[in-house]
Order: sequence, then C-alpha cells, then structure tokens
Amino acid sequence: MTSDNPVQDRLDELDGRETSARLLWSGRCGWPAAGSTTSGPPGRPCVSRSASTGGPNTPRPNWTTPSPTWSGRTDVDRQTDGALGFTRMPFGKDLAPSMLHRHSSHAQAVARITWCIGERALGVITGEVGAGKTVAVRASLSQLDHPRHKVIYMANPAVGVAGIHHAIVTSLGGVPRPHKSTLIPQATDLLATENNERGRVPILIIEEAHLLDHEQLEAIRMLTNDEMDSSSPLACLLIGQPTLRHKIKLGVLAALEQRIQVRYNMPSMTGEETASYLVHHLALAGRSDTLFTDDAITLIHDPRLSPRRQQPRRPGPAVRLRRRRSPSSTRPAHAPPSPKLPPNDDRAHPGHHQHPSDPMKIKQPAGTPPAGSLHPRTSPSGVANPSRF
Repeated sequence: MTSDNPVQDRLDELDGRETSARLLWSGRCGWPAAGSTTSGPPGRPCVSRSASTGGPNTPRPNWTTPSPTWSGRTDVDRQTDGALGFTRMPFGKDLAPSMLHRHSSHAQAVARITWCIGERALGVITGEVGAGKTVAVRASLSQLDHPRHKVIYMANPAVGVAGIHHAIVTSLGGVPRPHKSTLIPQATDLLATENNERGRVPILIIEEAHLLDHEQLEAIRMLTNDEMDSSSPLACLLIGQPTLRHKIKLGVLAALEQRIQVRYNMPSMTGEETASYLVHHLALAGRSDTLFTDDAITLIHDPRLSPRRQQPRRPGPAVRLRRRRSPSSTRPAHAPPSPKLPPNDDRAHPGHHQHPSDPMKIKQPAGTPPAGSLHPRTSPSGVANPSRF
C-alpha cells in the first residue's frame, strides 16, 4: 500500500529489509529477532528506521548490516578448528613468554641478553630474518624485576639522532626540548636521574639496528658514557640482521666496536629443532598427535629440497638466442655476410692511420682547400678579412 508521502514509503521499505536481515542473522549468529528489546550485536545498539517518521530533512540512523565476526573469529576459522581439532589458531604470535618454544640458540640469546642487562652493557644480537631475535628479547624481559627496570623500546630506528633522544626523554616522563643542542643533555640527565635517584636501570632496545647510520651509532655510544667513562647509566641492545655486524667493523666505528661487550649471532634451527617446534605449537593448539610427515618436516625446514625447486629452469630468451648462434661466430644466423674490403682500405683497419708517404692517394672531399693554404676567409697575414664576410 502506497501513501502520498514517498519518503515514508521508502522508509517502510528499508524497515522491511532490516527485519528480513535480522531474521536471517538471528538463526546464524544468535542475535535477537525483530521485536525483541535488544537489537543488533552486543555492544552495538541498533535503532529501527520506523522511529524516524519526520520530514525529508530528518536525519536517519546510521544502520548497516552487521558482520558475523564480532567475536574476532570468522566462520571459516570455526570450521577449520572444528575439522582439524584445534582449540586455537596454531603458530600464532600472541603467545605468553612461558608458551614460547625453547631451543639452543634461543636459550643462548636469552642468557646473553640477561647478562647484558645486569651489567648495563652494550650488546649486539644479530640473526637472519625469522631467527627469533625479538622472541628472545621478550623472553629475557619477562624474567626481569620490572619495578627495578625501565624498558625503552624502539621498533623503527629511522628517526635520526634527535628521534632516539626524543624517545628516551618521552619514555622517562620528560617533555622533549625542541633543539638538538638541548635535547641531548636532557636525555643524558634523565638517564642519570632514573639510575641514581629512582634506582631503576634503563634498558634501551633498538630493533632493526642494521638501519642505523654512523651518526646514530656514535650517539648511542655517547649515551653509555657516565662519570668519566667509569660506568654506564643504561643497558643497550642492538637487534638487527647480520649486516649490522659488518657495519660495526668499519674503521669509523672502531670506538663503538671496542665498547660492545656482548656479541651473538643467532643461527637457524636444526632439523630436529624444527620438528620440535612444530610439535610444540600444535600441542598448544590442542593437537598432540602427528600431523606432519618426516618428508613434510624436511621441506619445512629447508624449502630448497623441494622437488619443484630442483627442476631445471627453462632458459631465457638470451640463452636460447646464444644457443642458436654458431660457436665460431658471434654474428646471428640471419645476418648477411660482411662485404670483403681491400686490405689497403681504411675501413678494413679502423685503427690504422694512413701516413702521407703511403702510395695510395689521399682523397679529400670536394671544396677542401689544399694542404698548407689559408682559409678563404683569412688574409695572407692570418687576420680575418672583413670584406669576405
């Protein structure tokens, strides 16, 4: 039934669509159907459009069809968990430190980081991508007495020297000063105050340290100077890829290399450690039985052993063209033969300069004055003749 007000007709049509959508999702997601006191998903009240019966300028409620993923997990995740028997998604990163997998290189890194923090030293932890450097830092920090330590974490070091001091001042509760000449002493004073007056050890952790330039590395070294280089006000950890070790060995950073007390390069996991890693994470997800065969574990540990990677590649166009050519000639097969030139022709010997005493005549282009004559626009005295212009 239509009325004289087209706006009201449109609102009634939309309200009918809302009721249909609510009936559809109420059976799937457990939401209340139309007519109940509570509408919409939990924490997101929904206002019916039937309430807005004003004129055309009346603001309408912003209602959209809700998504069935309010709990943070989709239907695909639930179906996957139900089919595979997982109680949680395996191999996730949101794990407590006590749930982390312990292997030899992880234990070595944790021990060195803990010693570096206890001695207020400067340490460098390197390793390939995915070796577990940040996980080792998390495990080491979880063992500390937090009231006696203050962690200053920098995930992105591409902020310059001023950015490093700015992060230190902000983490220690100060207001960074605008100029670099005053910001550096402010960061130094706050580090000394945190250590001497509050009795807490500042821990500066810089991720992706291989991106630091020489000026930033020298600024970090200067932060470790305290009381005429007799002590250090903080512990500093540089976490990065193996290129960081090569950069520190440069001659311009000899003073920094001499001050580093802990160096450790985390190796990759062995085959046995990879198998133990898979079993550990699958057990956390609720599966204690075997899901991966030995061949699958071998390929996970070293993908280069895959049969697909061992297949010979099809040669590229340049290689195929080179194979079509004759071994004794670099000229393509379709190129015409070069014309035979006389042995005395200059084109046959481009690097040969003809001597005036050669028996061949030197052919000069037409209009060229003979050798030894003056230019036609110059007088016999060598001065330009204006009448010739």
